[in-house]
Amino acid sequence: MGLTFLNYRLNPRELVRIVNDAGASVLVTEPQHLDTVRAIRAELASVHTVVVAGGPAGEGELGYEELLASG
Repeated sequence: MGLTFLNYRLNPRELVRIVNDAGASVLVTEPQHLDTVRAIRAELASVHTVVVAGGPAGEGELGYEELLASG
């Protein structure tokens, strides 16, 4: 497992390129960045799970607390 940190100041095209290049399978984000993640989600080829930390998760996303509770 490896971590790839993203800068929220990057534009969506740059985020897509970095995430796809890293081959990330899980993307962890905070609620204030969800609009951006949702806008580019279809272009994130390797991401199969989006985890929302510190807020409610939407459809197709997993809340961080829910993830912890699942063991």
